[in-house]
Amino acid sequence: MLLEGVLERIADNSEPLAGFARAYLHRIPWDVAMNPDPAYQEVVGLFEFIKRRIGPIAVRAYNPTLDIHGYESTGTVVEVHVDDGPFLVDSITAELQAHGLAVVR
Repeated sequence: MLLEGVLERIADNSEPLAGFARAYLHRIPWDVAMNPDPAYQEVVGLFEFIKRRIGPIAVRAYNPTLDIHGYESTGTVVEVHVDDGPFLVDSITAELQAHGLAVVR
């Protein structure tokens, strides 16, 4: 299973990162096939992004590469971190779709 594969890659089983991985991967639909290696890199990158936020909201968009991010994606990654934003994900998803962009997860 994906979660176990990612947890095996977490050095010394860091509980904050492991807890985040559990919560994050729990939300990925079961029909999405992911390899544990790139999934681990994705989780670590997002965890580090969240830890570095200094303002009320942080947004990052990028095209992951093996050299920089440790994994590749077929599309652009958009990450948003905000403490409390009801309907924020729905609004961002709707805006992306309004521009003809597909949201994978």
